[in-house]
Amino acid sequence: MFAFKGSYQAEVTVGENEAGESAIRRFRRAVMNSGHINETRRRRYFENPQDIKKRKQSTPRKKKGAKPRTAAQALAEKEQAAMNPRERRGGFGNANNGGEGRR
Repeated sequence: MFAFKGSYQAEVTVGENEAGESAIRRFRRAVMNSGHINETRRRRYFENPQDIKKRKQSTPRKKKGAKPRTAAQALAEKEQAAMNPRERRGGFGNANNGGEGRR
């Protein structure tokens, strides 16, 4: 039925002494996490190629994290900060208010 990358198999094994309601609850959670419901809703109506491009551009992408610094880079940044005490990073100050706090 679905020609989509990924798996939509939601399977829950019921324990011997487990209540039926808790098994149904776990099954519903597994179905929601699998993405089957969202995919079905998305495929309910025809989507032309232009709409597909818009949807893909609007979905948030994972941002790449900052590259980890080496110990030598961290030491060099500390030395540079010690040599230039006026160039601080962060805080509320900026060039317009002379480094004072918030007003």
